[in-house]
Amino acid sequence: MATPPIPVSFRGTRLFDVRGPIGTLSTTERAAAIETRLMLAAGQRGAGPPAVRAQRRTGVIEIFAGEQFVMSVTPADAAPLGRTAEQRAADLVQVISGALEREFVERSTAGLVRAALLSVLGCLAAWATWLAIHFALRWLEGLWRRRVAPAVPGETGSALRMFSEQLGDVLAALARGARVLSGLVLVVFAVGYALSLFPWTRDVAATLDTEIRATVRGGLRAIVEYLPNLFYIAVLALVFRVLVRFARLFFERVASGQLRIEGFHAEWGAPTFQIVRVLLVAFAIAVIFPYMPASDSRAFQGVTVLLGVVVSFGSASAVANLIGGLVLTYMRALAVGDRVRIGDAEGDIVGRDAFVVRMRTVKNVEITIPNATVLSGPIVNFSPATRESGVLLYTRVTIGYDVPWRQVHELLFEAARRTPRVLAEPAPFVLQTALDDSYVHYELNVHIREASLMSRILSDLHANVQDVFAAAGVEIMSPVYEAHRDGGGSTVPRAGARTVG
Repeated sequence: MATPPIPVSFRGTRLFDVRGPIGTLSTTERAAAIETRLMLAAGQRGAGPPAVRAQRRTGVIEIFAGEQFVMSVTPADAAPLGRTAEQRAADLVQVISGALEREFVERSTAGLVRAALLSVLGCLAAWATWLAIHFALRWLEGLWRRRVAPAVPGETGSALRMFSEQLGDVLAALARGARVLSGLVLVVFAVGYALSLFPWTRDVAATLDTEIRATVRGGLRAIVEYLPNLFYIAVLALVFRVLVRFARLFFERVASGQLRIEGFHAEWGAPTFQIVRVLLVAFAIAVIFPYMPASDSRAFQGVTVLLGVVVSFGSASAVANLIGGLVLTYMRALAVGDRVRIGDAEGDIVGRDAFVVRMRTVKNVEITIPNATVLSGPIVNFSPATRESGVLLYTRVTIGYDVPWRQVHELLFEAARRTPRVLAEPAPFVLQTALDDSYVHYELNVHIREASLMSRILSDLHANVQDVFAAAGVEIMSPVYEAHRDGGGSTVPRAGARTVG
């Protein structure tokens, strides 16, 4: 069985082939040994390249470069080429001499300067080429924006205009990708060209060129085979993007009040669009997934399953809060700016998102409450009433039977009239809620508009109740106080009296 020839290369250039073993060396080992000896021969110092000569020995012809032995030529090397050993040796002497002479010239000062200048010119040429590609793509993109897109018939927001806009965005993205890709290709070629000019890096350039060629061929083959799937993905992505754009315009009009749907409130527009967008994106991923490269590989499927498990175990509370936020939105239970009571906390809603509600309490402390927690208990919202008839604020007093109830009513009404921000309409009213053994329970009810000032208004109302009852000489009875007093004095403050405590 004939041994296949093995090439011998020097500085990335293929010089000749060896066609058989010699001694204990196989053909491959023999080629590697010759390449090593050529490098040693090229490293010899001298005023010029080493002289290459052939010298006959018993049964073989040996080739030397200066004092460095390079190789042996046997009849087995020459016979497949129809040459004698002497003729083959003469041919190889010329080839090796030419390679060493080029090495000497390229390693000289003039050769290195020439290589440096050529490498700089190559880099400048690559840069100029990239600039030309960049400005050409910019010009084409501008031509589309200025001439083609405005010429599309239809009103703004129409299906055809929206499709042209989306197509323009896709073309702009492709142009950006082309600029990046062309830049990378030109950089690789410029580096490879510069490396090929210097003798010490020419073999690196040859390896790089071989790898690039193999990569480009494989990439082009893969792209050509993948083009049908890529076309499907591009069309589906464009269709779903147009659908998302339609949904955005529709729900923006609903949220702004331009489009009214019976039973669908305007504040539902923004969250509903977010839900629709998520569903469209999820559906698009499900439709596009089979056309993705390596989508049927076990590795891709394993990563997908792992991500699903991680999301399932790690997002239980997040999903609960997200669903709670959606329920709160469609319940219309609260909005930013409302005065509410959630559990033991009372204050104004200063913000809300998909996961939490932020409240600023009456003590100016901000509390962050998860949506799931908000949804788990009752929500008292004072603000909706303020936009209609006003929030009903009330306070209770206990007055003895010795004071006529009509007088008590009038005094309570006077306290309400003195209190700022208490509405005259609807008018305040008093309820007698209980008849105890020693006193009557009176409840004063007033209406206010500013739910955020409930605490301040109630405090002012209490102060006015005390002032009005004290001026009329009427005691505000307390069961505990009544049990411990000796009956010798009144609880009504003396005029001008000051209490120290």
